[in-house]
Amino acid sequence: SALPAIQIAKLAGFSPIITTASLRNTALLHALGATHVLDRHRAPADLLAALPALTRGAPLEFAYDAISLPDTQPLAYAALAPGGRLVIVLHDRIPAALKAAPESAGKVIAHTFGNVHAPDNRAFGEAMFAQLEGWLAKGVIKVRRGAARAPAYAPLPPSGGDPGWVRRKLTAFSAAQQRRGAAEWAGRHSRRSGEDGGGQS
Repeated sequence: SALPAIQIAKLAGFSPIITTASLRNTALLHALGATHVLDRHRAPADLLAALPALTRGAPLEFAYDAISLPDTQPLAYAALAPGGRLVIVLHDRIPAALKAAPESAGKVIAHTFGNVHAPDNRAFGEAMFAQLEGWLAKGVIKVRRGAARAPAYAPLPPSGGDPGWVRRKLTAFSAAQQRRGAAEWAGRHSRRSGEDGGGQS
């Protein structure tokens, strides 16, 4: 989801944070940390043309495509400066011709896999969960309370609530659950490698 990604980017000190969305969500996205919200219905060329003014001419070094569809990946990739890094959540669908263009020199595509049971993610997961309770309690990271109510995101725990509520919601996995999670990751990774012809882009 783009909403946690925006909050993490703000927490990490990134600026500006530019996102595309329906403009009715502008206030929410600003509250979560976005510095600029562009109408997702604008033509790709218009979106690309708007970026230099928003970055004050600085190169765009990182992009995260939260939906990674065939029509969004090329836009995010094209927005990057040479040597920039794009994170996608689905299979790479960026045209070979765009990758071969001179302005694409050194660009890197990374796949994200949000499962802390994966061996490569375990250390990161431990470090993140060590901080997560504090982030939630302080409202640094806001989570969904109710889909139909505004505001849709609010700090936890609720005002006047039991701070231990957050702690109980972050129950540690048992050893058996960890083994099942690792097995699930291995199965998915194996299937994804097969679909990609034995490797990732």
